[in-house]
Amino acid sequence: MKTRYLFTAICALLGLTVQAQSVKLVGLLPTPDGSLDGRMVLAKMDDGGKGIKNVQLVSFSLRNGESTVTSDSIVLPDGYYLLPIPSTLNRNFEVPLVETSDRYAYRAKLITSDGNQYISELIEDNGVERFSWIGADVKWSSSTSGYGGAKVDQGIDGERSIPVSGISFHKSFSTHAKGSFTFNFAADNPYSRFFTYYGIQDNKTDGDVLFTFTVNGEVKEKQTMYAKNNSVKPADGIYLRKFEVSVEGQTSIVITGDVIDNYTQDHMNFPLGRLYLKKDTRKSQQSDWPLSQILSSDKPFQYTLDAHFTSGGNVYYKIISGSEYASIDGNVLNVIQIPENQSDYIEVMAIQPGTADYLPAPLYSSKFYIRNNKVVQKNERYVIQDGDEIDELTVYADPESRGQVVVDNGLAKVKKLILKYTFTPGKWNFITFPANLDIDKASDLNELGYRYNEGTKAYYIRQYSTRLRAENPTQTAWQKLDVPHVLRNKGYIMGVSRSADNPEDKPVEVTFVLENAILGMDADVDGTMNVELNLIELAPGTEFPVYVMPDGVKGEPLRVMIRFSPADLLELPMNYARALEEVRVTFNPNHSGIRLTLPTEEPAKVIFFDRKGRIVKAVKYVSPYLIDLRDLKKGQYELYIEFGNANVTKTLDWNP
Repeated sequence: MKTRYLFTAICALLGLTVQAQSVKLVGLLPTPDGSLDGRMVLAKMDDGGKGIKNVQLVSFSLRNGESTVTSDSIVLPDGYYLLPIPSTLNRNFEVPLVETSDRYAYRAKLITSDGNQYISELIEDNGVERFSWIGADVKWSSSTSGYGGAKVDQGIDGERSIPVSGISFHKSFSTHAKGSFTFNFAADNPYSRFFTYYGIQDNKTDGDVLFTFTVNGEVKEKQTMYAKNNSVKPADGIYLRKFEVSVEGQTSIVITGDVIDNYTQDHMNFPLGRLYLKKDTRKSQQSDWPLSQILSSDKPFQYTLDAHFTSGGNVYYKIISGSEYASIDGNVLNVIQIPENQSDYIEVMAIQPGTADYLPAPLYSSKFYIRNNKVVQKNERYVIQDGDEIDELTVYADPESRGQVVVDNGLAKVKKLILKYTFTPGKWNFITFPANLDIDKASDLNELGYRYNEGTKAYYIRQYSTRLRAENPTQTAWQKLDVPHVLRNKGYIMGVSRSADNPEDKPVEVTFVLENAILGMDADVDGTMNVELNLIELAPGTEFPVYVMPDGVKGEPLRVMIRFSPADLLELPMNYARALEEVRVTFNPNHSGIRLTLPTEEPAKVIFFDRKGRIVKAVKYVSPYLIDLRDLKKGQYELYIEFGNANVTKTLDWNP
């Protein structure tokens, strides 16, 4: 010991450091649901600068001590290693003389590049009980033997498999009667209890020994044992017993074996002898990390991983599936490729190795699905290109600010359009929807407890009526809808009532969901309400009132009667409905596309639906250009045509 200290001192003077190789068994990490599959052993390795040749997990059967060695490992930062417990371990056995469901114990082994091996203590299946093997890991204080000396993990005659009571044990310490083992434990020893089986090898036909266990000078157990194949064995048929005793504090244990008749084959065997370490009193911990998460992007991106554990300690992350799509740098998930198949995912495991107050956490993993989704926040402007397809688009808005979505020069398809609008109870809001909607079905207002125009918790929708304004200038021109059905791009006022469950009138976020929305052409609408006179529905010669509000002058609106008398009927606005009634769909000569016989070059919106009602194609059409159909499969399609303020649906049989 003095030499070691001297060597260390010399190294210090020379400016050198001394590193000791070590293996620390951090713990057995269970799964959150407690299942056996997927558990791992966490260890921390220090190679002392020697270099790591191999890291192994050794699994010992608690029935007979047989071991299984595996070299699978997951490398983590800071010297941590995850060692998967093999799923192929045979668990179809009972542990002798012990009522337990624990079938195995595990230890970590480090092999450095110079060939040296370093091992940890063992931990049982329960993840709590830790121990060291007597003989192989912890030696006795002294021993005696009537023949050949004490042995470790073998019989007196060198047998590597020691049969006792029909079980072939691979871990044992042994000696010959008349022999003994003495164990002396200091007051501050790290152990809690001493455990061993004892008996005589089955094949020692003359074997018979009187075993005596004395603890702190008091005989705790005395048994005469016979080999199973001894011809004079007693009728009780007990050839294997166990002995265990607490070793908390200063403890002395003396095990002796006395000869009964002669020394012949009196081989004393102590299978699976082990010293249990004091139990870890740290608290357990959990995490609320979700089993799955959806990330939104249409191109490579970075995402900060945010698993939180009870301890608040450092968290390590590892990709266990989907490494072709992403990598991890610290707590940053680098997504390098968006999966084409929506069922594919990136699975990330979160590991928290414990702290001074908390045990290592169970293994939590989360599956990250990448969706071609986009979220547009308030005051954010998002530009979509012609032909873009978005899985999910979420837009936030409130009375003061709104997200803007603009389609640049064409049409874009959104599989799910989510509008999140924040209402202040008791206040009206101007609002416009991009499609015809049944508000009860398209929103979560009912789930939030609101009912249309009824009860103490209601929501309201009003539309502007020029007729009400003309007939009753002093009354409101906002007309209540009989049912909560709204039309696309039409201005409404909408609000939610004050309610007893929201006495402070906190803002209420309402979600509207639109499936298979087509955006474009009218994407320049800025969200303000426009009230227009629909001259298309008026016959020439019709008179109607128009009210003009003076700017900056107090007083009633000026009522002006307007007579609709166009000088030339050809100047009448286009009757889009009639144009669509007469529209024809014609094929080009080589049958590769179609044209629509629209009367003007105003753009039309054309959408193709398959027999299942799915959108397969959407274009902005200007007559007389050709719509190329070569990308469509043979079959029947529903052709939705929107021209001006009218629309029509036609059937198209496509046989290329």
